[in-house]
Amino acid sequence: MKFASEKFTSDAGYAAHLRETGVRGNCHLTFVTTYGLCRSSYNSMVLSEVTFDDLFEE
Repeated sequence: MKFASEKFTSDAGYAAHLRETGVRGNCHLTFVTTYGLCRSSYNSMVLSEVTFDDLFEE
């Protein structure tokens, strides 16, 4: 888990880190974040995002 005080922005280094999970088979990357995820070309592998609003939706 990682904490960010604003929308999280992935860069080339972090994207490379996510690719090197060591998991055999499929890995479904999901970000659980308070503020959201900034869209960039480096986070195209993130398949879903759960935000603060999603957790407390009625």
